[in-house]
Amino acid sequence: MPSLFPDYQYDIFISYRHNDNRTGWVTEFVNALQKELAATIKDPVSVYFDTNPYDGLLETHNVDKSLEGKLKCLIFIPILSQTYCDQKSFAWQHEFCAFNKFALNDRFGRDIKLGNGNVTSRILPIKIHDLDAEDKTIIENEIGGVLRSVEFIYQEPGVNRPLSSGDSKSDNQKKTDYRNQVNKVANAIKDSITSLRNPVYNREKSSASIPATKPLNKKGKVQVAVVALAVLLASLAYFVSQRKEETTSLPLGRSIAVLPFEDMSPGKDQEYLGDGLAEEIINVLTRIEDLHVIGRTSSFSFKGKNTDLITIGEQLGVETILEGSVRKSGNQIRVTAQLNRAKDGSHLWSETYDRELNDIFAIQDDISARIADRFKSTMKITDVLSPPTRNTDAYELYLKAHQASTRGLTGAETARDYMEKAIALDSTFVSAYAELSYYYWVIRLFGLGDADASYFRARSAALKAIELDPQSYSGYAALSWINSFIEWDWATAKANFDKALTLGLPQPDRNQAFVESILGRPDESIRIIKDLLTRDPLSVEYQLDLSRMNLYAGRFDDVLVNGEKILLIDPKNTSNKRHMGEAYLFSGNPLKALNLFEELNKKDPSYSPQGYVGALVNLGRKEEAFAALQSLPESTTPVKRAMCYIHLNLLDSAFKYLENGYAQRDTQLTFLQVDPNFSSVREEPRYKAMVRKMNFPKDY
Repeated sequence: MPSLFPDYQYDIFISYRHNDNRTGWVTEFVNALQKELAATIKDPVSVYFDTNPYDGLLETHNVDKSLEGKLKCLIFIPILSQTYCDQKSFAWQHEFCAFNKFALNDRFGRDIKLGNGNVTSRILPIKIHDLDAEDKTIIENEIGGVLRSVEFIYQEPGVNRPLSSGDSKSDNQKKTDYRNQVNKVANAIKDSITSLRNPVYNREKSSASIPATKPLNKKGKVQVAVVALAVLLASLAYFVSQRKEETTSLPLGRSIAVLPFEDMSPGKDQEYLGDGLAEEIINVLTRIEDLHVIGRTSSFSFKGKNTDLITIGEQLGVETILEGSVRKSGNQIRVTAQLNRAKDGSHLWSETYDRELNDIFAIQDDISARIADRFKSTMKITDVLSPPTRNTDAYELYLKAHQASTRGLTGAETARDYMEKAIALDSTFVSAYAELSYYYWVIRLFGLGDADASYFRARSAALKAIELDPQSYSGYAALSWINSFIEWDWATAKANFDKALTLGLPQPDRNQAFVESILGRPDESIRIIKDLLTRDPLSVEYQLDLSRMNLYAGRFDDVLVNGEKILLIDPKNTSNKRHMGEAYLFSGNPLKALNLFEELNKKDPSYSPQGYVGALVNLGRKEEAFAALQSLPESTTPVKRAMCYIHLNLLDSAFKYLENGYAQRDTQLTFLQVDPNFSSVREEPRYKAMVRKMNFPKDY
């Protein structure tokens, strides 16, 4: 999305140090600000926010030339932290100081006069820490005045950290509220943009430079009239050119949601085809540079709800929406596609395709190419994706497998069966082998089939994908999952994951978040999951991952806050209840924990016996806890049994089962270093020996 002013690249530039976004704070702030701006300023405001900034560059290093253009913006927002004012850092030297120099010399000037007569700076600092006096001096020397900022600081004795959306105003010594502070920033931006559009500083400068004169004679009045008319015509020409620009160009933002294509077939039996078509288009659009594409889960959450496009756009935070329909009769298919502007539901482009089913890939490519063309001024497709198979029957089974896999564990086996049939029709179907590997991994993880057989099939399928296509990032990614969570071969896992990255594995990656958590790097794991949530904000799966990462980080309050959000979306979700139950248990509220675990235990005693037993023990009901342990089904995994014995303080039995879990490659043992169920035995020599046996790497 271009700037509101034709000769500027962005309206707002966000500058920050990379370390200050490891928890995702800056990403969350930018998202909140963009939503607030949409509700504050009528016209779309463009924001430059680099999620992977260069950092720590010295003056002798080459500066990315593209940054010079990006810094030509209206308002510069530095996120001032305890590390920002490092005079050797890229953010300070090549962003803050560079913008200050640019703004002092461009046509607006750095300091502008507002409509109410006050003066403000186009540098709008956001302060997330109380700064050292030395840092404050560095800033004030650079700007030549007093530092004025909007503060996002949570402070209590011994605490100096960024204010988060979940912090209580009453607990914060600063007495500031996150939402209100975001609103202050949005209003300050609005005031500045309004002033820049209606430049009172020019009028002020002109009036100050006109000397006192005697009354004009007739000739003088004519000259003034001519000048006034020229100014009027120039202003009118500028206004008309701006209106022409608005009506002849397409001011699209860099964000899109692709809704599932509605099944219009007579038998209403082609839903999988409409879902698959939308999903494949999403996959292609993610290859367009700088285009923010909402993930499948969030886009598909509106399926069958008749929600209007404006509401969908607001909830997903996108500016364009693709919708359509599919109708199949025999081998004939009709696909309609329509691209809409989200803010008012207006149509930007539409097309109808009447083809044979084997043309489905050409239809996908054409729709994706047309959408890419709408963004051609700033974006390009970096890769051309070839059809995954030429066999349309195999492809239909592949799409049916995708649809089945969205039904949780109950759909994993169905998805596996569909994918096996697809491979039987096309033995060279690389994507099918890679996904089959994942389905077998899930089946093994949750004990839905023979563990050894599922492991063998998962590994074989991943290797087959790589054999058929040595450039298959999905094959290497699937193999990396197996290396990490079943084989515990960390060096090979890293090599295969790095290979997948070089071949184009989309980032951020969920597997990497789990590995970061396993290795005791919670901030990084949470950052990755939060990044995934910016792409798929309504994904319950990613919300559950976030709860799990916080649980392993010992941030139990965050688990409970996030769990309440999930309850609003999916009140029956068993994984959420398990996470919340463990958060209650380990934060000292075993009664609330027991209420949740009793419900889960009635449905499946082997699902989370450690939580049920732990809650009973903490409530002094050890005999009931031991009886529950003794009555567990045979299918209960060794590590779950071990955790139950740990809660009962029967450590000999606990470590016997941990050894069994190691021998059987029980996946849950992967989380030995971070799962709070092991917290009471972390100083036990046998625990330390098991950690050494797992051979966790220091670096991954």
